[in-house]
Amino acid sequence: MHQRALQGYVKALDLTSIFDTANLLGLLYAAKGKLDEAEKMYQLALQGKEKAWGPDHESALDTVNNLGTLYRGQGRLDEAETMHQRVLQRSEKTLGPDHESTLFTVNNLGLLYKDQGKLDEAEEMYQRALQGFEKAQGPDHTLTLDPVNNLGTLYMDQGKLSEAERMYQRALQGKEKAWGPDHITTLDTVNNLGILYQGQGRLDRAEEMYQRALQGKEKAWGPDHTSTLETVNNLGSLYQDQGKLDKAEKMFQRALQGFEETWSPDHPSTLATVYNFGHLYKSLGKPQEAEKMYQWELRGREKTFGPDHTSTLGTVDNLGIFYMCYGKLDEAEKMHQRALQGKESVWGPDHTSTLATVNNVGDVYVCMGKLAEAEKMYRRALQGYEKACGPDHTSTLKTVGGLGGLYKCQGKLGEAEEMYLRELKGYEKACGPDHTSTLNAVNNLGSLYAVQGKLDEAENMYQRALLGLEKACGPDSTLTLNTVDNLGNLYRFQGKLDKAEKAYQRALQGFKACGPGYISTLTTVNNLGILYVDQGKLGEAEEMYQQALQGLEKTLGPDHPATLEAANNLGSLYQSQGKLDEAEEMYQWALHGFEKALGPDHTSTLNAVDNLGLLYADEGKLGEAENMYQRALHGYEKAWGPDHTSTLDTVNNLGLLYADQGKPDAEKMYRRALQGYEKALGPDHTSTLNIVNNLGSLYADQGKLDKAGTMYQRALQGFEKARGPDHPLTLNTVDNFGLLYKSQGKLDEAEEMYLRALQGKERAWGPGHTSTLNTVNNLGSLYADQGKLDEAETMYQRALQGFEKARGPDHPSTLNAVDNFGLLYKSQGKLDKAEEMYQRALRGKEKAWGPEHTSTLTTVSNLGSLYCSQGKLDEGKKTYQQALQGYEKTLGLENVATYRPALDTIRSLGDLFAAQGHLDEAKEMYSRAFTGFQALLGPSSDQCQHLANSLASLDATKGKRNILSVSFAYIV
Repeated sequence: MHQRALQGYVKALDLTSIFDTANLLGLLYAAKGKLDEAEKMYQLALQGKEKAWGPDHESALDTVNNLGTLYRGQGRLDEAETMHQRVLQRSEKTLGPDHESTLFTVNNLGLLYKDQGKLDEAEEMYQRALQGFEKAQGPDHTLTLDPVNNLGTLYMDQGKLSEAERMYQRALQGKEKAWGPDHITTLDTVNNLGILYQGQGRLDRAEEMYQRALQGKEKAWGPDHTSTLETVNNLGSLYQDQGKLDKAEKMFQRALQGFEETWSPDHPSTLATVYNFGHLYKSLGKPQEAEKMYQWELRGREKTFGPDHTSTLGTVDNLGIFYMCYGKLDEAEKMHQRALQGKESVWGPDHTSTLATVNNVGDVYVCMGKLAEAEKMYRRALQGYEKACGPDHTSTLKTVGGLGGLYKCQGKLGEAEEMYLRELKGYEKACGPDHTSTLNAVNNLGSLYAVQGKLDEAENMYQRALLGLEKACGPDSTLTLNTVDNLGNLYRFQGKLDKAEKAYQRALQGFKACGPGYISTLTTVNNLGILYVDQGKLGEAEEMYQQALQGLEKTLGPDHPATLEAANNLGSLYQSQGKLDEAEEMYQWALHGFEKALGPDHTSTLNAVDNLGLLYADEGKLGEAENMYQRALHGYEKAWGPDHTSTLDTVNNLGLLYADQGKPDAEKMYRRALQGYEKALGPDHTSTLNIVNNLGSLYADQGKLDKAGTMYQRALQGFEKARGPDHPLTLNTVDNFGLLYKSQGKLDEAEEMYLRALQGKERAWGPGHTSTLNTVNNLGSLYADQGKLDEAETMYQRALQGFEKARGPDHPSTLNAVDNFGLLYKSQGKLDKAEEMYQRALRGKEKAWGPEHTSTLTTVSNLGSLYCSQGKLDEGKKTYQQALQGYEKTLGLENVATYRPALDTIRSLGDLFAAQGHLDEAKEMYSRAFTGFQALLGPSSDQCQHLANSLASLDATKGKRNILSVSFAYIV
């Protein structure tokens, strides 16, 4: 239409009309997103007007102003400022500072300064325009209300939400009075109020505003008008925040179809809806569809605005966030670096949009394990935001929260708490105590308190967040359900397993609305698997882990960190089930995936290395286990430092390994871990107490029973205080006390401890849980020592049947119970039955672990003891020697010298040689055992005293046969 008019005016040589029509065409092209064509029309109009009327003519300045607005939309902010400043100077000179046209330009400069991040200058312009219009037109004139509305938007960007609401309400009341409640300008302000309320987390009020705006626009303009569609798009965004994803998708679909039909697939309004679709698909766990949307948006903006336009760079930044969420960290870094370089070039290094990208780069570096680089990015963003926006602006607080998360990862828990508290106080001041951002900060504090072992404080935080989110977003919002899931994790950590299961089930039911591939759904499924492991429901746990793994693999791909973590969890389950080959397959998948995705030194890679170490230790591959632990330890020390809790976890694992091998370095490892935990988490944290408990077990094995008792007492008091008398950690320590009292010969006290542990575990986990059965097994051993052989058999029978049911007939725990039955039958003189039990245990262990695993060799040694009792001395000798050679091959000669089961076998061989009259061989064995026990337990230990007597007896006989009937069998 305008094009025909222009051709007609050219024919008539009516220059005024030609230039006005060119100007109108420029406006039309700009509205359609055809920015190059718009610029050509404006330039044509401007050149003609300047030539016809001069550069200071009001009509020429109108076109200059339009060019400035166009340049602002293109991100050419310096050129836009030049245009607006030219118009302002000419208007002030020609028309005066308070003229209506001058004030329009002042208002436009405010819009420009806002885009440039010069918020103080923007406010100054808006205030000048407002005061000018108030003076010229009055406080309620429609011209006055425009800068009022703009001030509301500025205050919202500054985080001054109360001031923003006052401005919008003033604009709304004025427009309702001047034009009525259904005028399109009134409805624009209603829409802005909806945006404000959504940002404040007042989602019900936001929906009320959007619905009013939508109904009014549909009535005024029809359902397919672009302004109507803008509000439809906003409603979709609100529904997504509310967790109403089906309704959100319908809104986005309507908006997208409408924009495509009215404008084009590459129009900015279309592309804004395309972005929302991408964000929705990401939330729904549809990464392929999400990436298609983000790529569509990027191509459209590059085509419309060019590759370096700020709008394009914003899309590049969003793609980086998407790639980070899906574990494509190299692609994420490339996107963010491109966005950062572009924004620094256009806006400078300190613009708030530049700083947002700096913050995003920090997020990626955290995921990549580049924590020093991440801190530099966060610090740069924080200093920039504090300078540009103030210390309490929401953008500043977002970076403060990021720093808190970084410090938490680094184990700097004091610094993390300082950041999280600052974040919380800032949001409470800026947004109020019930805003979703405030509640997210509350959630962050809860997660930190859980790590610190402040479980009551953590629960208070999670409950506050949950109540607030239920009120703000509804009980089924994804934000609410994520908090429910957090509570489930806390309850599991507290040993409140029934409450944990209820929380997980609630979260899972709520997430079902988002679809089975939704990431949060799969996370909760995985958490349920962990819970079922704790409850001893290994079949249900495997089902959950398989579901989570398959879902994550389908949604995120096999090499995504979340998929690899699920594979790792399945490996841990298989390990606990005794399916060691399947466990290694899962661990290797996780390790290779992390190495490929994150590099060999990333902390997630090192976690997988550590887990392989645990598996190799279980398999008796002690050399391979130590190699894995040492690799993990060196990596953690490099990445986190020597005192980080992850580093200390691996130090503890090395301590356990060395303790099993009888290496004196075990105490050194435990001591290092203990000092580190005390420094990092405090003396009463449960992780600290676990190390105390391990030290107690080490001292007990070394025969340092008083020191063991001191450690156990500290651990028990700490666990009772931190978790209560019936928590599993408390009860495990009670169990250890029973073992200690048994070693001290305090059998009544031992029974009291075992019964307390048994009753507590039955109450917490049920009679068939594997931890309960371990205590049942211990009671059986105690009753055997007390000579209560019938009660012992009852306990062993219960333990064996329980393990067979829970873990299968060939699981290591089952086979250990079988081994103990062999010991009992031997004590009862039922030697054939004992041999039957030992042979079953031996076959199972050889199948599960191989013939040279330390647990297999223990059973071999027990068989040797049985053969001696049966008078089969040659078979006994052969069997003992098989066990000893196996220990030497598996552990190495140096480690065998202080390995308790090997020393018991050596002593038993000495007894056998003495019984056979081979006194030189007996002396060699006794001497070797004495040296080992002296190093391990000290010269005053019962074992050393017994061996000293045996050696003296050999010397006294001087060649006389002194038949000894003592043989040793090792209790599992």
